Amino acid sequence: MNKKQISIFFLLLCFCSEKEISKEFISSKQIAIPIDSNYSSTYEIANTWADDYFIGYFFNNHSLDIFSLADTIPLFQIKLTSEEPISFTIGGGVSKIDNQLYYKSANSLYRIPLKENPDFLSETLLYPLGRTLSFDSVEYLNSKKGYSVALNDIPSAPIIDNMLVMPYFDLTKSSLISGIYFLDPDLELVDHHTFQFSEDFQSNLKLYEGLNIPFITTSSENVLIQFPFTSDLIIYDPKTGTEKRKSIPGKFISTQINAAPFEEGKYNIPAIRCSSQFWEVIWDSYRKLYYRIEKEERFFESDEKAYFKRGYHWINVISEDFKLLGHFKIPADCFAKPMVAKEGIYFHRSNQENESEVRFTFFEGGLPFD
Repeated sequence: MNKKQISIFFLLLCFCSEKEISKEFISSKQIAIPIDSNYSSTYEIANTWADDYFIGYFFNNHSLDIFSLADTIPLFQIKLTSEEPISFTIGGGVSKIDNQLYYKSANSLYRIPLKENPDFLSETLLYPLGRTLSFDSVEYLNSKKGYSVALNDIPSAPIIDNMLVMPYFDLTKSSLISGIYFLDPDLELVDHHTFQFSEDFQSNLKLYEGLNIPFITTSSENVLIQFPFTSDLIIYDPKTGTEKRKSIPGKFISTQINAAPFEEGKYNIPAIRCSSQFWEVIWDSYRKLYYRIEKEERFFESDEKAYFKRGYHWINVISEDFKLLGHFKIPADCFAKPMVAKEGIYFHRSNQENESEVRFTFFEGGLPFD
C-alpha cells in the first residue's frame, strides 16, 4: 500500500471515530500547513467534510485538495479533467455521502468516488443543471440560470438523510426560488417541496435582485432556507412535510435590510455592496447550535474595488430551538464560513502573502460569543 492509499485509508477510518468535546475551555490558535507549489495558499471555495479534514477547490490546478487539519499536512489531490468521457467544469462546493464526493459547479453536479486508481474518474456520475423539472404539471428550472452568486461561492449541495438538497426556480424569472428537491446518492430525484410564499415575500424577492438567491443548509432534522435580505428563516421538516418560519434578528438586521436603495428588476451593485446582509446558516451538531453569518453595513471609497466579501462579518449564535444566544466577530483575516469539527471551530485564513503554507484559525471547544 503506497503513501497516498494509506492516507485515504486513515481518512476513511477517522470518519467513524468518536471524541468527547470539552466545553469548559475555549481558546484560539493559529495553524499553518506547509504546502508544495501544486497546492494553493488560499482557497475561497472550501469546506470541511469530515472532522478535522479540509477540502478546497483550487482554480489554477482544477483540483480538489484535501488536508488533515489535526495532523497539519496535505493528504492528496483529486485532479479533475476537462476531457471526455467526463468533463468537469469550473466549480465548486463539495459535500460527501459515505465514500462519494459531490462536486457542484455552475452547470453540473458530479458524484466522484473517493478512491485512488487510474480510472476512478471514469466512474463519475453527472447531474446536469440548467434543465427543467416538472412538478404537478408545472415546469421549473433545476438551478438558477448561470448560477451567478453575488455574495458567496458556488455552494455545496447540503445533505439530509443521505439525500442532497437542491433549489428549483421559477422558469420565467430564474432568480426566484420556488422550492427544493431531493436527490438520492445516485443523483436520482426522490422528492420535492414547493414553498408557499406570501405576496409580500414574493415582492421582496423581486425587489432585492442579487440578494434573493437562497442559502440552504441542513441540520439532523430540518432543511433551512436563508435569504440575505431578511431575518426570516424557512424551516422545512422532510419527514413530516411541514414548513414553518422563524424571524431571528441579527446584530445589525432586525427584520429586513433597508429597501430604499433597491428598485424592482434592477441589479443594484452599490446597494448590494454596502448593505448589511445575512449569509449562510451553519449547523453545529456537536454543540447543538446554529451559526448564522451576518455582514455588517460598510460604505466603500469611490475608487475601491467592488469586492462583495469585504467588510466586517459576525456570527449570530442560535440555539437548537431557534433562540438568539449571542454574537461573535469573525477575525478580519478569516473567511466568513465557520468549519465545524468535534474539538472546535476552524476558520480558513486569507493568505496572499505567503504561498508556502495554508493557514487556519482554530477555536478549541467552540466560539467565544458574548
